[in-house]
Amino acid sequence: MDKKLNYLYKLIFTFIINLTIIKVTLEALEGEMDLNAVLIVFITTIITLIAGLIFDKKPIILAILLGGIISFSIILKIYYNPIFNSLIENISNFFIWTSRYIRNDNEFIKSYFNIFIMSLSLIVTSLIYITVFKFKRMYPIIIMATIFFLYRWFWYQDSAFNTYYIFIITILAYYIINRFKIKNGIWERENKDISNYRKKYLFLYSCFISVIIVLIAFILPKDYSPIKWRWMDNKIQSSFPEVTEWRNDLKKSEGYGESLEFDLTFTPYQNQEKRLGGDIEIDNTLVMEVESDRPLYLKGIVKDEYTGFYWRSSEDFTEKYTKGENIELNDVNLDNSSFLEYKVNYVNLTTSTIFTSYIPKQINYEEEFYVSNEYEAYTNKVILNEKGYSVESRIPFFDKSMINETYNKDYKYLKLPNTVTNRTKDLALEITKDKFNDYERMLSLQGYLRENYGYSLTPGNDKYEDFVDNFIFEKTEGYCTYFASTLAVMGRTLDIPTRYVEGFITGDKNEEGIYEVYSKNAHAWVEAYISGYGWMIFEATPAYEAPNSEERIENERIDQEADNETNPNSINRDDKLQEILEEERLNEDSGNINLTNNDNSKNLVLKSILWIVFIIIIFVIAIISHLMIRKKIHIQKMKNYNSVQKMKFYYKEILNTLDYLGYSKVSGETEKEFSSRININERVNEKLNYFINIYIFTVYGNKELSNEKEDKIKQIIKYLEKEIKIEKGTFKYIMFFLRKRILYNKGVEEFEI
Repeated sequence: MDKKLNYLYKLIFTFIINLTIIKVTLEALEGEMDLNAVLIVFITTIITLIAGLIFDKKPIILAILLGGIISFSIILKIYYNPIFNSLIENISNFFIWTSRYIRNDNEFIKSYFNIFIMSLSLIVTSLIYITVFKFKRMYPIIIMATIFFLYRWFWYQDSAFNTYYIFIITILAYYIINRFKIKNGIWERENKDISNYRKKYLFLYSCFISVIIVLIAFILPKDYSPIKWRWMDNKIQSSFPEVTEWRNDLKKSEGYGESLEFDLTFTPYQNQEKRLGGDIEIDNTLVMEVESDRPLYLKGIVKDEYTGFYWRSSEDFTEKYTKGENIELNDVNLDNSSFLEYKVNYVNLTTSTIFTSYIPKQINYEEEFYVSNEYEAYTNKVILNEKGYSVESRIPFFDKSMINETYNKDYKYLKLPNTVTNRTKDLALEITKDKFNDYERMLSLQGYLRENYGYSLTPGNDKYEDFVDNFIFEKTEGYCTYFASTLAVMGRTLDIPTRYVEGFITGDKNEEGIYEVYSKNAHAWVEAYISGYGWMIFEATPAYEAPNSEERIENERIDQEADNETNPNSINRDDKLQEILEEERLNEDSGNINLTNNDNSKNLVLKSILWIVFIIIIFVIAIISHLMIRKKIHIQKMKNYNSVQKMKFYYKEILNTLDYLGYSKVSGETEKEFSSRININERVNEKLNYFINIYIFTVYGNKELSNEKEDKIKQIIKYLEKEIKIEKGTFKYIMFFLRKRILYNKGVEEFEI
């Protein structure tokens, strides 16, 4: 009964640990831990644990199984080549799909997803079995899992923090149970009465204590704000610029430009990374100062993919530039355009983003920087406060007569999720039914939202199936993210390319004529592609003045014609860059995964396999190195042991060896009784009796162990180990040698955390 209960504890422990790790992994990949996934994890856990027990007791079965798989594969290859090729192709396709799924660059395939969960569960269960159950070490699992959970939490996966509590509770409960098992063995040898103990009560008590420990840790205050010393920050950043590449913000910060790009989660306007909306409180922190001859929309980041809950950016083509280089321009007609120059200085803003307006032609910044094909600009590290940069932008003229409704549209700016409702689409059609082009349709949608919906910072924190549908038909009030998301989505329902932009709008000018931009000036707006012009700003939020493109552009045309001699040149498209962009678009528009044995697929599979092999090798080397060091430390400690301690250690070595040969010491059995029960051969029995006599003489007689006798004991242990090769075979001898000598297992009675 105790054995069955022990197996049950192991199953529960492994299953819960499996669930916590796989749940966080799937959520990181935007998957879902549904009932089907839970069942797969449970079944895989049971099968893997049973297989572990079988292979542990009969290692030859594992060798036979591997040999059978290899032989079967060879037979298939020789006699059934089409079946073999099909099998290899399916395996290859799974690795390709997995690699792309992890990069969030693939369609969802249910069968592959189930195999992916099964593989994860197999890896985690095997790791638990080897480290915790086989070698009695819990800390490798604790360390690896803690690093994993912390990593996901630092990447704003809040569920990782909560799931980690479940993980720790499970670890603590299992540890308490194992400590009881160790103590129980000691009490039995000391003939202590433990009849009043009930294991089921111990299990409940362990769970209760574990929960209490975690709750105390959770309740204790730990979210202290860091001490802010602006003068010291500036001094350190100026003297040691490399510190800006460290994690220096509660938001994204890894030292890479893309990881430090600005978005509204840096501001009060978006509290959650993957969910828009909710009540907000804005502050009034000065973030930057802008020198410009007009108010500006300062673009920070462009997001083109709407999920139903939030916006995210797909991968874009980027080009590296240095100070003074002209930026390659695309997808815009610049035969006639005006120029705009402005300067930006950061005051209280930690980001790598370079904010630009309209179409940046040239950016003057000390370090190298990157510009995407959507004209997002960022550096490879944080831009220091007060350092600043200047930008020269182009503003194309708009001519309604140049509008062409048959131009090629990029699908990524039209794509919508299934959450967008029919009533949203029907409303957009109704609003624009009498309009003749995309420009007029966008103006109609913009006007409708500005006139019929209210501006509020406290629209509520309701749950929703689709953010836009909830705003249009339920909320009817909100702030910039509500209006911009709605306008962008409604535009896409009419086949108008739109994108969601986050950044700042310039605030009021100070006495020196400089625009002061505060955190409250963070904003989201829409850009729609209007043929004959390019990406045009549309402002649906009623709290902000809508830009009048026709009036502004006409005034600038007059100014430009008057100043035509000063700035006569225009920037033409670069044919080579255009070809690259077209190729990128074709790759993105293809949508579906190409499951064929082309060169790219083969290279991807080969790279994946090499990475897996590399990780396994590193892991094995790390484990063996660690345990070898522990062995050397233990040998060093042996030199300081007294005679009794040495004899007890050697006795455990012999007990472990005899246990492997099939002779286990029964509880309450004396050393003499145990040795008389062993019947391997006459020579072994003689050596064991010699050892037992020395053991009793040294331990119970408290006598000194001579060097001569200690050498003989070591020879007895080696002789017993050779008996394993004779009795059990070479393979089991190798397995024993690895466990007892290289890994230096300390014995069945010890359990370290």
